[in-house]
Formats: sequence, C-alpha cells, structure tokens
Amino acid sequence: MKDYVENKAGTAALYDSFTGLIPCVVVAVHKPGDGRRCGDYDAVTIRITKTVGAYYEGEEMKTATHKVVPKSHIVTRMGSTSIATNYAWIV
Repeated sequence: MKDYVENKAGTAALYDSFTGLIPCVVVAVHKPGDGRRCGDYDAVTIRITKTVGAYYEGEEMKTATHKVVPKSHIVTRMGSTSIATNYAWIV
C-alpha cells in the first residue's frame, strides 16, 4: 500500500523558496522523487505562474522535487502553514 500521493507534469504546485511559497505548474518530471528526500537525486522543471519577488511569471527552472509541493499538500491550521510531505512526482 502506498503512503504517498502520486503527481505528474501539469499539476499546480508551489515552489518552496526563501521568499515564500511561489505559485507554479510542473512542466516536466526528469527524475521521479518525493517530498521526503532532499538532494539532487531527483528533478522537475517548473514554470512560475505569478510574479513574486525575484521570481517572474513565465520563468522556467529546474529544481529538486522536495522543493515543489502540490497545492493539495499545503496545510493551514490556526494561522500556521505547514507542508505535508507524503507526495511523489512520477514520470
């Protein structure tokens, strides 16, 4: 039994940056990965969908899968936001 939710290219997501959570969409999954493992083992290409700080709408970049969170995995309770890491990006 899988303990994570599978996501593919085309999924609306948020890029976890030092500026905060940046709206984006996953364009391609190069190496499958999940939200629990950090490192350069896995990679996705994202397109920014809203200009925030130094990130501009339409900009594309390649990044690690643990930094790209599906919108459904952002949890807000009592004014505090957290990320549920039980997600995976698959080809």
